[in-house]
Amino acid sequence: MAHATIASDLTMASEEVSETEEVTVVIPTYRRPQLVARAIRSVLNQTYPHVRAAVFDNASGDETATVVAEIARLDPRVTYYAHAQNIGAAANFNFGLSRLETPLFSILSDDDVLLPGFCEEAVGMLRKHPDAWFHCSRSVVYSELANGIRRPNQSWKAGYYEPNAANADHMLRDHFVSTGVMFRRDVLDSVGRFADYPLDREYIAVAAALHPFTVSESEQAVVLIHPSSFSAGDPALRTDQARLVGVVFARECLLSSLSRLVDLPQFNSAEKRMLFATAMSLGRNDTLYHLGFKAFPHGRFEDIDEVLAIAPWLGFGLVARAGLRLLRLAAGLPFVGSLLALGARFVVRVLTPRNYEGLDTPRNRAIVDYVRSGAMRSA
Repeated sequence: MAHATIASDLTMASEEVSETEEVTVVIPTYRRPQLVARAIRSVLNQTYPHVRAAVFDNASGDETATVVAEIARLDPRVTYYAHAQNIGAAANFNFGLSRLETPLFSILSDDDVLLPGFCEEAVGMLRKHPDAWFHCSRSVVYSELANGIRRPNQSWKAGYYEPNAANADHMLRDHFVSTGVMFRRDVLDSVGRFADYPLDREYIAVAAALHPFTVSESEQAVVLIHPSSFSAGDPALRTDQARLVGVVFARECLLSSLSRLVDLPQFNSAEKRMLFATAMSLGRNDTLYHLGFKAFPHGRFEDIDEVLAIAPWLGFGLVARAGLRLLRLAAGLPFVGSLLALGARFVVRVLTPRNYEGLDTPRNRAIVDYVRSGAMRSA
């Protein structure tokens, strides 16, 4: 399959796309010069021409500036801003969004990739539905660790969605990754600053509760998981983004859902109970996931203490809490902690590939080739 085929699965005809609606793709980056070059190329390869790639460098101090400058020399749609000192990932994120000058925007992590048809499809859908505040296309999860591709969002059907509790609840349960979402700039005034939410799940769920949106079933973005990505759970990456890994992150996701979504005044008591139950269920699942897949394989059994502090109001039963206490005690015994960590790593290696489809399947071949080429699109 040729790379150009990737862009052909559009839900809107190109003549319906406005010629004046510019899109900014905000790309925060830090010390990933080769990966950010790939991300930028994936923006410049969009079939929709009115797009900018705005790179915000959090004081990398490496060859990032040189790499981006070379791309910008060949294409003036690339802009670059470098902070004099590291201001933290969230602040860099918000800074980039504060510099928006276009009516539409999307957010691209420096290690992720847009497929060529993303902007054309998203702008076309927002043009067709002018009251929609954002458009969601599917992102595939490409894991170098599992050597496979996973496809979330299969429960969503293409169409136009009204803002209500049911759609917000659906978004919590099967949220779109922000990589494949395009927003109108006004969403920042309504929903708030993106980086102030612990996860795009909470942000997009609140947006779905407040505003109409559109969905497509086409795949238009790729989220990469690799050894140096935050999703890998490497403790060496915790630095100023400690909240992105571990139990603290799971707790913040829960609190964000409860405080920002359940309290929205337009929902009646039954709807609030539904959202509360979903948030609590996700809180338990997030906590167990971050223990089993992020903390234990790296020997961070002290994270159990954080879980036990909030376990009763998360809804963990007596048996579950007793099991966690026994595991915490056992991990403190000589050699036992190392054996438990080794066992956790083995379980993760066995379970993870079950959620992924092999890279060499026919429908994955074009995506894999595009990513491995560094987002070079063939004619």
